[in-house]
Amino acid sequence: MGRLLRMGSRGHQDDLSKTVQRHPNPLLWICGRLDPTFKEAAKEIHFSHPLSRLEIVEGAAHRVPWEQPEKFLKIIQSFMSEVSLCL
Repeated sequence: MGRLLRMGSRGHQDDLSKTVQRHPNPLLWICGRLDPTFKEAAKEIHFSHPLSRLEIVEGAAHRVPWEQPEKFLKIIQSFMSEVSLCL
């Protein structure tokens, strides 16, 4: 169990910033305001992609879809509408 937790920690994840920068499509980043580690990571990677959108959800930490499901769904629907208008 400890090994699985270490593998999922930010320090053991690949740096995807270069891959994200080259991605041709709009990207959506969603994180909770109460998740300081991933909130900062999302800000960094969001600024590296010109077509990305960052949503920081109040009242949520690491598991936004479970902690704020209505807000999460609304964000997804809004993003999908915006992206489909651009196509």
